[in-house]
Amino acid sequence: IPVPSSWKSGSGIAPELSAPQPDKWEKVKIKIPSAINVNDWGRGSNVGDGTQNPYAPGSVYFPSYPDYWKHTRMGWLRKNFRIPEEWTQKRVLLHFEAVAGDCIVLVNGREAGHNFDSHLPFDMDISDYITRDAENELLVGVRHTKLFDKSHPVYKKMGATYPTGSNTD
Repeated sequence: IPVPSSWKSGSGIAPELSAPQPDKWEKVKIKIPSAINVNDWGRGSNVGDGTQNPYAPGSVYFPSYPDYWKHTRMGWLRKNFRIPEEWTQKRVLLHFEAVAGDCIVLVNGREAGHNFDSHLPFDMDISDYITRDAENELLVGVRHTKLFDKSHPVYKKMGATYPTGSNTD
């Protein structure tokens, strides 16, 4: 999802995440775990002969990701799944190891939950949102934490209004 050109960086107010468009899904599948913009983390490095290496040592990259994903700050992920009918009396939990940013979870078009963090795991009970022994659709919408940064005239290098945790690979 492109960030609207009218959005002002440093305002502390992130742009709205527009609804996913059925005809706009990428053909390239994201690898879990990874970030959409993982190929930009190292920002490259100089190789001994003076040429630019697109990757930094010690980082994990996915050459299958399109180059324009490097600057992606909002998006949707989609997964279809089935729950066995014999699980009628069981709760169904989603477990996320982490979602870096503001996250909304929709199951079969209904909001099942919301989370904002960068590095911590969370669980979500989706028992009331699923259809058993049928196809279900999970949508996870994400807005990058940097979209929530607020500029300050005195503290120019401190923009995060949230606990940042570790920002290393």
